[in-house]
Amino acid sequence: TFEDWTPGPPAYRLIVSAQAFHWIDWGVALPKSAAVLPPGGMLACFAHVPEPPPAPFLGVFEPIYGRLAPELWVDPPERWYWPNGAFAHGLAASGLFEPAEHRVYPATRTYSAQGFVDYLRTRSDYRALGPERLDALLVAVAEAVRDGGGTIEMDMPAHLHMARRL
Repeated sequence: TFEDWTPGPPAYRLIVSAQAFHWIDWGVALPKSAAVLPPGGMLACFAHVPEPPPAPFLGVFEPIYGRLAPELWVDPPERWYWPNGAFAHGLAASGLFEPAEHRVYPATRTYSAQGFVDYLRTRSDYRALGPERLDALLVAVAEAVRDGGGTIEMDMPAHLHMARRL
């Protein structure tokens, strides 16, 4: 794991993390990243951050999640990458990096009912529910998507933060 890795001297000009940096212990992630970057080296982290479901699915999903998985009816774990999220604040507070430059790249994905639940099944926050709760939730979500026309279009912009090592 990144946490168990022992960094050597500065050897990289760029570190890139996709969909993963928010899972690393914050007290380890930035110091280890800084340790292998020379001054001016770049840390770039990005993630797709799902937006809330579109209407009318928002109103249909809310009671389903309220009944089966209320802890998932909050901001996603990837909120860390929002412009004013933990990533930007943590970089600024670390004293190791310049303020991050933030960019957003719009992305929309259209899913069938089965494709949407297949995607949800890959998410670690969903997998943490355990198999029985996850299956019950995904059956209800798939049914709602089928009843709502058979597809769902989700906005999932990619948020990119880039910061230079001081």
